[in-house]
Formats: sequence, structure tokens, C-alpha cells
Amino acid sequence: MLTGDLSDFSLREMLQFLATTSSSGVLELRNVESRACIAFRDGGICLALLDMEGIHGLAARMIRAGGVDMSQLRVSGADHDGDAVDLAGVLAARTAGHARAAEVFREHTYETLGWLTRREEAEFLFRRSAQLDGWPFDVVDPAEALDAVDDRSGAWDELADIISDLTRVCSPMPDVSDVEEISLTNEQWRVLSLVDGRRKLKDLIELSGIGHLATCRQLQHLVAAGMVELVAADASSSLDDMLAELDALRPHGAGTASTPSHSAPTAVDRGFARSSTEEPVAPVLAHQVPDDGAHRPPAVQALVTAPAAPAGPDPDAVAAVVGTVDDEGLDSDANRALFDRLMGGGGTGS
Repeated sequence: MLTGDLSDFSLREMLQFLATTSSSGVLELRNVESRACIAFRDGGICLALLDMEGIHGLAARMIRAGGVDMSQLRVSGADHDGDAVDLAGVLAARTAGHARAAEVFREHTYETLGWLTRREEAEFLFRRSAQLDGWPFDVVDPAEALDAVDDRSGAWDELADIISDLTRVCSPMPDVSDVEEISLTNEQWRVLSLVDGRRKLKDLIELSGIGHLATCRQLQHLVAAGMVELVAADASSSLDDMLAELDALRPHGAGTASTPSHSAPTAVDRGFARSSTEEPVAPVLAHQVPDDGAHRPPAVQALVTAPAAPAGPDPDAVAAVVGTVDDEGLDSDANRALFDRLMGGGGTGS
């Protein structure tokens, strides 16, 4: 096992060392933004992942390339009991026969390495393993991989303002009235559809399926067009600020017991993460209640299913209609019975 940080050895030096020693195993790199890894077999690079928590980015790219579909991914996930490197090996074996599979893995690796080489602060840990002994594709020589990274350095430089911090949250702008006409490419729409005010830039890169550089390039366009903003994780977005201003218009006492004031809404305030013991209080409208009752909160269900008490007429309202009537004015049994029924007296007859 080899440990340290990139202030002691640069990533380039680490790759060259592992190539020279023909090492097999996984180099893990951690910083505040990500937990990335690079997997080796006999000194060659099999793949690199931006996030050791899963292979979402790699799988999304493979889906877009047509090498695998969602049902196959579910089967792969069900059969998987190792870490992300093991799962990447399963995906590689499953897609090895596809014409573009090797290219997708290689491009994903180059882009991940391109991002990693621009990070000077990270702890690293190399552990020897034989996880990828059955790797179905040709391994990449580290020197060749670094040449590919250098060839794309210009593209990375152009996106420096976007890629500087992957922990920033991507939030939609609440007002694009300054934009006279909106015309989006397929890739721009793909990225915009993932912007929800909660996902971080790293998540967008992993989910877009178009790669690290392309995602950041399209996001840069959306930011320049005033449609999206990148917000520090501990700051409020323009959307948050707008919601806070609207929240101030609530009647006193509205809202939940857990949010007594109307300060800027957080993710929890907006219902993104709510305690399992907290039940939101909201007005119940008749057209919002599902017919089958399957999704009604208990309080609403009880309200809907409780038998309604018979509502008798308001005596004052009835008196206003029929006037004051004394017994002498009821000149027939039928009239008296009708009067008793209108007044709720429980009279008989029809």
C-alpha cells in the first residue's frame, strides 16, 4: 500500500511510477470535491472514475452510445457485490462486443485524468489488487494517456471558470425575460433538463452521458445566456431568494410548525429533505384528492371518508323565506307537516 498527497508527488509522477513497476491495483484520490480512482493492470490504465461511489457517468455514456440499456444495467447492479471498480469491470465485460465500448471507456478515462491533473491538492492511496485481471479492452499506456490530456489542455483552459469547483450547485434562473429567443441544441437541453437547484456540477457531469468537457461547455453556454447559475453549496441562489420573497407574503401562521419564520428557504424548507416525523401542512382542495385515496395523508383520508352529518336547514334562513307562521295559519295537516320539516322539527307526512 502506498499513501501520500499530491504535494509530495504529482499525479504524473505517480502514473509514471506505477507504469515502471508494472503495478496492478487501484489508485484512489480524495479531495473536497470528489473521490476519484484510476485502475491499473500490469502498469497500464484500464479506466478512471470521477466518483468511487458508483459508475453513473460511465454508464450514462454507454447508454447514449447504445452499448447497454437500462434493463441490462439493472441486471448488472443486481449481480454486483463489490466496489465501483468491480462494477465497471462487469459493465466492460457486458459491453465488450459493442463497436464503441472501448472508445467510451478510453474517452471517459482521458477526461477524468484531464480533470485530476488540474488538481494540486488530493490525498492518494494505492492498493494492489487483481480486480481487473479479466479486463476485456487494451490497457492505456500512462504516457499515451498524458499526451491525450495535454492535447486537450486548451479546451480545459477555456472552461476554467466552470470546472473550478465541482461542488457548486446548478440552479435554474427564475427569470429569463431578457432573452428574446431561446434556441437550444440537443446537448444543451440535455444538460438543462438536469438542472434542478439541488444537483451539484459533479452530478450533472456524471448524469449527462455526454462527458466532462461537453457538459461543462454546454453549461457555460447556459450560464452566459442567463438561464443557469452556479452557486456555492453554502449560498442561496436567485431562485432561493425569489422563493424567500414570495414566502414573506404568506398569512401569519401559515406554513409548518418547524418553520416559524419566513427566512430564505433552504432545501429542507422546500421539501427536498423532510424529517420522517414531520407532516407538511397544506390546504386540501377537492380536485387534488385522488379518487382511490392511495396517496392521501391519514388526516385527509379520515376527512374524506368520515360520514357527513346531515345538514339541517338554518331556521333563520327558512323563516326569512316563509315568514312568521302561527298555528292558525296552518290550515291543513299537509301544510303543518311541510312547515315542521322545513324547520327541522322532525314532523311526519309528505
